[in-house]
Amino acid sequence: MVVENVRLDSVDYRDETCRISEDLDPPRLENSLREIGQVNPVLLVDRNAGGLRIVCGFRRLRALRRLGRSSALARILAEADLPLPEALRLALWENGSHRELSPLEAARALFTLRHTCELPEGFILANYMPALRLAAHPRVLRSYLGLHSLHPQLRVQFSEGALTLATAEHVATRPSTFQAAFALIMAEIRLTASLQRQTLEIVDELAALRDCPAEEVLQQPEINGILTDASLTPHEKGRQLYDFLYRRRFPRISAAEDRFAVAASEIDLPGDVSVHHDRYFETTSIRVEFQAASADRFRLLAGALDRAAQSPNIEKLFRDD
Repeated sequence: MVVENVRLDSVDYRDETCRISEDLDPPRLENSLREIGQVNPVLLVDRNAGGLRIVCGFRRLRALRRLGRSSALARILAEADLPLPEALRLALWENGSHRELSPLEAARALFTLRHTCELPEGFILANYMPALRLAAHPRVLRSYLGLHSLHPQLRVQFSEGALTLATAEHVATRPSTFQAAFALIMAEIRLTASLQRQTLEIVDELAALRDCPAEEVLQQPEINGILTDASLTPHEKGRQLYDFLYRRRFPRISAAEDRFAVAASEIDLPGDVSVHHDRYFETTSIRVEFQAASADRFRLLAGALDRAAQSPNIEKLFRDD
């Protein structure tokens, strides 16, 4: 293929059929082009009346435009010589040759192959999943196809690490109204991986109990109060949000936990002695744990436990009301 100079205004930037990259404007690329210019030509397909389609080089062309350049080095092929499925396969290998594709980028490519190119599932599994370094399994393919429908704001949050892959895949299957509500919540809070899963489970359970859309569970005044509390960090907001939803879902267990916490504080044990109740208060059994780094510390903690055993408040730990 011959390398030639192509005017940037002759390229159809609206056609993102072959786009792989999630982040189209990385600062390092623009700095590189500013300092040393364009080293690698982009690849374009000439669609005649349809204009020039970008196959490889979305980010380079955008950066060159921002830098005020009028042309770019390019290799151009006729559409008949590079059908769309083959163009996508080439774009995948070209991008994957110098960086690890993100899950959203893989999802974008697979969605185009399945729904724009209308390739059979089996063909994609055999010919394209290896290029994406993904297991050639139907379940994996369907999961990534669903991921492509993730809300734009959630895409950013996922790319920034605020959402786990499991959460992103799960939320991507939900209605757009729920995704939008969840995106607004996640813009203000941070949840650990386990709390993300547990929060979504509780939201679904509350929605089922109230027979309402799941997004309504997230639109309560108390939740808005947590999100707008400037005195809390994002992690503290996340914890308070979960606690609020948990209390709404399990009011009796929450009340029992509060009583147990008060009772445990009244027997005045050292901080490195922990007292635990039965998880769901199905029995009145308790578990006591402590760790001692020396014999003296062991004696001190054992003595504190002995004194606690004599306290009249100890009975409150075993209440089953």
